[in-house]
Amino acid sequence: MYGDGSQYTGQWRGGKRNGFGVYTSARGEIYEGKWVNDQRCGRGVWSSQLTNEKYEGNWERHLPNGVGRRVYGDRNVYTGEFVDGLRQGPGTMEYAPTPAPTGKGKGKDKSTLAVPASSYTGAWYKNMRHGEGRWAVVGSTAIAETEASLCPNTSVSTIASVDLPSAGSGSSNKPMAVDAEISYEGEWYSDKRNGKGFALHQSGKTSSGIFENDYLRN
Repeated sequence: MYGDGSQYTGQWRGGKRNGFGVYTSARGEIYEGKWVNDQRCGRGVWSSQLTNEKYEGNWERHLPNGVGRRVYGDRNVYTGEFVDGLRQGPGTMEYAPTPAPTGKGKGKDKSTLAVPASSYTGAWYKNMRHGEGRWAVVGSTAIAETEASLCPNTSVSTIASVDLPSAGSGSSNKPMAVDAEISYEGEWYSDKRNGKGFALHQSGKTSSGIFENDYLRN
C-alpha cells in the first residue's frame, strides 16, 4: 500500500517490483503484467476506469513499446507498433463514427452522422500518419445520402493519465458535403495527405496527383 492510495500485489526482488504483478492507482488505473526493476516491462494490460481507455501489448521502460492494441476514450482503436508510448511504425487506426447533435430544422428533428466510421492502415511517426497509407470510410454506400464530413482528419483523444503520454490529436474534420471522398491511398506527412495519392469519391469519380495539406494541388 502506498501513501497516495495506490497498491501493488505481486512478485518482488531486491525491494522492487519484479516479475508478475497488479498495480492499482488511486484514480482507478490498473496495470496487470510483467515488471522489471519497478518498471512495466514485457507483456501487460493497462486500463482506466475513469476514461474507459485500455492498452494491451508489450512494454519497455514503463511505456508501450513494440506491438500493442490501444482503445481510446472516443472509441477509436489502434493496433500496431509503439515506440516509447507513441504510435510509430506500421499500424491500423479504426475511427469510430461521431454522431452529430440532434437539431430541429423546418419543424422536423434531424440527426445525421457528423463523421462516419473509417480506418487508416499504413505508416505512423510520433502519433501521426506519416509515410505510405490508406484511409477509407467503412460502409461508404450507407452514407451517400448524408451531409457527412468525410475528410480523413479524424481527431484522436488524449490520454488522461500520468503513467502514459498523450496520444496526440489530429486536425479537425473539414465539411465536404458534395461528392465527398470516401478513400485515399498514397503519401502522408505530419498526419495530412501530402505527396502522390489516389482518391475515390462517393459518386465513383476518382482523382489523383499531388496532394498538399489534405487537398489535391491544382
